[in-house]
Amino acid sequence: SAGGGGAATALAHDSPGFGLTERPCAGPRGVLSKLLSQRRWKGTDRGGNEVIMPDFVGGGADIGTSLVAGTLPSEGGHVILIGHSLGAITALRTARSLLLSGKTVNHVVLVAPAIVNLKSSKFAAWVVKNVLSWPIQGALRLGFRSKSKWKAALTGVVWADGTKVVDVDVDRYFYPTVASGWERGIVHFISSQISGAGRDGDDAWPALLREVRERLGDGRISIIHGGEDAIISVTSSKKIVEEMSGIDMFIMEGVGHCPMEEDPAGFLDIIGKILAKK
Repeated sequence: SAGGGGAATALAHDSPGFGLTERPCAGPRGVLSKLLSQRRWKGTDRGGNEVIMPDFVGGGADIGTSLVAGTLPSEGGHVILIGHSLGAITALRTARSLLLSGKTVNHVVLVAPAIVNLKSSKFAAWVVKNVLSWPIQGALRLGFRSKSKWKAALTGVVWADGTKVVDVDVDRYFYPTVASGWERGIVHFISSQISGAGRDGDDAWPALLREVRERLGDGRISIIHGGEDAIISVTSSKKIVEEMSGIDMFIMEGVGHCPMEEDPAGFLDIIGKILAKK
């Protein structure tokens, strides 16, 4: 209704996504399995079984593009792409892909976007994957092996107001880590980011934002950022808005890195205002 009463298609993405760091080769059938196999890392888990880990930033954009293009109503509709943190890159890549294929994208919402200039190093990536892998995995297991550890992380780092954290919030973060091999998946994820995989140069992500902004035009990209974000400072988003015209910014004061979880009502209110724009 906020979009004017017409049909709406929404796609939201976060990355890397706990619980999705290990996927058996004989996993889900059909189109999703084929899409996942387009961008993947092959290896073996501790039991010697072959596993596939998708490149979430690149592969996620492939999946997103196909999902949105395949579900758009014939008469069009309102399309809004939402990406949180590093998932913001996927949202931008999906937007670019859809626009290049002649599809309509009405708005892109970037939530606490991790859009920064990154210095890539293949040597550092090799060290992480081959030398530091086991220490990192051990630290992850020790740091996130219990619900109490997750609650401490949520209340002390992720959310600005730890008093809002309830058991169901902790469960959503804890349960996926029960899956075998998630620690190893995170190591490979970190390594791929350090190596620069999927990026054309250290300025690739800011350049991607500039390209999508030019293709969409003014007022079609919005940034929502928690004012108390301890993971990605709100100053990074302020800098983006200062350097690129035509991008709207909403700061949710007293909120941390996950505003859609910490203050869902306030977050949805902002989304409604965005959808109401013509």
